[in-house]
Amino acid sequence: MKVFATTLNCYKTQFYHNTTFDWFSENLTSSLKRDPNHLPDLIAIAFQEFLPLDKAFGYGDEEYETSIGNMLLKAIDQGMQDFFTQSLLERGSKKTAKKMKAITFKLVKMTRHVGNALFIFSHQNLIPSEISVDRLGLGWFWLGNKGAVAIRLVFEGENRDGKALKWTVCFLSCHLDANKTDSQARNHQFQELASKINFPEYSGLSNKKYSSLEEQDAIVLMGDLNYRVYDSSKSAQELIAHYHSGQIEELQVFDQLSQEFSRKSGFLSQFYEAPINFLPTYKVIPGTGKLDSSRIPSWCDRILISSPLLCL
Repeated sequence: MKVFATTLNCYKTQFYHNTTFDWFSENLTSSLKRDPNHLPDLIAIAFQEFLPLDKAFGYGDEEYETSIGNMLLKAIDQGMQDFFTQSLLERGSKKTAKKMKAITFKLVKMTRHVGNALFIFSHQNLIPSEISVDRLGLGWFWLGNKGAVAIRLVFEGENRDGKALKWTVCFLSCHLDANKTDSQARNHQFQELASKINFPEYSGLSNKKYSSLEEQDAIVLMGDLNYRVYDSSKSAQELIAHYHSGQIEELQVFDQLSQEFSRKSGFLSQFYEAPINFLPTYKVIPGTGKLDSSRIPSWCDRILISSPLLCL
């Protein structure tokens, strides 16, 4: 199963302009161009700080949430159409382009809890037999300024021998503790996700109940995980100098999440992520593309996957 996933911290700002959606459709197109055979079955978009605090802790903004879902769907269609057009121009296969152009997506589920939001879109021919949602507040009094939302999809099908198959795919949008020097609070919150996120039991083909997060066949965990680049023996100026010199590998040595992966302990041990081949995106000043020199550059926004069943 092929998945296109992305995550964005909105900084408590509602966006009605097209910039974000243009960015999303352009990234979808470029991803498809890198691997034309990687047409996604599922598209997942995670947001953190999705609403201003008054709305996030209040009654939300259902009209805004609906409009974002519609605009994302439009951006997906635009990204796919741009790819189809380019494929036709570059490869000249009208038959292939016509077949690909017929592919459409639909919003299968959206959920939000305080500032975390998650939108899942599926290929027109991929219909989950069951959809479940859970939400978890973390942080101060578990109010949800930090926390997670989760959507579990159940799929049914057959293997090549005609034997019935059932499997689950779970997506999470997370926002974890922001302590820049100590990652223990974030590690603890990961364990809370594992123990407190739960779904209704369903009758799979194994003896598993599929209710806990760890029992799911595949998990895609996205969000502002807030793991930082930090080392007590290095000054902020030294780490910022690595950033300005484009020294990705030198910075990665001090990446807290990479260090946690190497320890292979707890809930985190079942996840992995694609190689990081870009400079840190935290903290870039919104609208400028420039680094906030008062912060140590870090890879706060991450996408983790738990199973080789998924091609991300």
